[in-house]
Amino acid sequence: MYKHIPLLVRATPKGIVATFSTSHARGYYSVGSEMDGMWGYFKVYRQDFGGLEEYTMIGRTLQEVVTLYAELVGYPRLVPRWAFGYLAGGMRYSMMDSPRASEALMEFAEKLTKYDIPCSGFQMSSGYTMSEEEPRSRNVFTWNKHRFPDPKGFCDEYHKRGIRLIANIKPYILANHPEYDDLVDGGAFFTDPRTGKTGVARLWSAGGGTSGEGGHIDFTSKAGYNFWYNGVKELRKVGMDCMWNDNNEYLLPSDNWQLALESSATSEGTIADAELERKDTGLWGRALHTELMGKSSHDALLEVVPHERPFVLTRSATAGTMRYASSTWSGDNVTSWEGMRGANALSLNAGMSLLQCYGHDIGGFEGPQPSPELLLRWVQLGCHSPRFAINCYKTGNDSFAGDVIEPWMYPGIIPELRKAIRRRYTMIPYLYSLMLHSTRTAIPPQRWTGWGYEHDPEIWSNQLLKDGETQYWLGDTLLIGGVYEPGVSEAKVYLPRKGSADPGFLNTNAPH
Repeated sequence: MYKHIPLLVRATPKGIVATFSTSHARGYYSVGSEMDGMWGYFKVYRQDFGGLEEYTMIGRTLQEVVTLYAELVGYPRLVPRWAFGYLAGGMRYSMMDSPRASEALMEFAEKLTKYDIPCSGFQMSSGYTMSEEEPRSRNVFTWNKHRFPDPKGFCDEYHKRGIRLIANIKPYILANHPEYDDLVDGGAFFTDPRTGKTGVARLWSAGGGTSGEGGHIDFTSKAGYNFWYNGVKELRKVGMDCMWNDNNEYLLPSDNWQLALESSATSEGTIADAELERKDTGLWGRALHTELMGKSSHDALLEVVPHERPFVLTRSATAGTMRYASSTWSGDNVTSWEGMRGANALSLNAGMSLLQCYGHDIGGFEGPQPSPELLLRWVQLGCHSPRFAINCYKTGNDSFAGDVIEPWMYPGIIPELRKAIRRRYTMIPYLYSLMLHSTRTAIPPQRWTGWGYEHDPEIWSNQLLKDGETQYWLGDTLLIGGVYEPGVSEAKVYLPRKGSADPGFLNTNAPH
């Protein structure tokens, strides 16, 4: 999931208790698997560095506890209305040299029109930043002019079709980046205390399985923060509408690498005084940079176009990231019926963690291509979630660029896929209303079946607790179920009891 949100919620028929740790340092929960001879089984949270600052929240319902949590860490940011539409993507498109990536993407847009499929945004993978000469690597905030001879013209053409562009940006710099040496001289990276020089790591560089040396941006350094801020501004001026903060969980090789901790790095006093002696990455936590990256991307977009609501998509997140980055997803899922089903439970947990515009890569990001039946069922389910996106890197014959999932790849199901996607657009007013409500109450759009029905004893049964993978509420009025096995045409859903006078069933044949 690539997330660092140490929030543990224990829900029981008698009430709800949640515990939250504020540290950005790495840690983990052991839930009910620890045992002491005197105290019996217990839960424990362990973290690698720093003192322990925890908050305990108690309520009668999940809603009460989640709202208390939002009061502590901040409410989620409102997503632009258009972002509830179909978001397309695929790593392969921007990796193409022949035909050029810009031409391949224009062909994709033309096929959307041909097959009468609406689309609101396109997630532009980082192939647009790949250097044209060897050694080829992804150089953030640069353009491959062979693949995109006219970046602004390309953006303008997509805008004419009503499609926004979401630019993939990664918070690391390969050693052959044209600005790498200047950033080293300016102190934009972490410092390795063993050498006193810039910390160097192996980083993903080109296509699948390739890597090169480079450094991660230290967002507590003024040089690093400003480089990122200005880079986002330039992308926005070219025509990239939104930012896609990717690969931002900061997998650094050492806890001992040193931060700059310059208090002037950001426009607000969010960084501790620079005179503090301990500047270890492990102590401050890698997730600190995830949050500051979100803030930098958000604020830069807002400066360029102050009258538009910024949209930042983020792969990694902390408890506070969603104040700046309004949408996220479950990460690199794999194509399977089990993966589609299990993703529902991830969504329910994400919602209670205030990741409200949350979804999954429909059809699977990795793995084989989905069968026609699996793709159709996944689209039908996915259109009833806060975030609706098809983006992938399918390792087929070309593992360098991967393959893509397209709505028209299986002619036999195009009518049903079109129907599901168009239904999604009829639901946008409802989804937008849910998200607006969430920004003020913290109530997630996608909810456990027992949300608001905690008094119903049946929802606490083992079977219904497990059914978090098969059904959920989308708002107060839509109970969503799916098809999670091939060849299935019938399914059961549980309707929670509204009160003691509720008979527990609905006669759908009765006149209304």
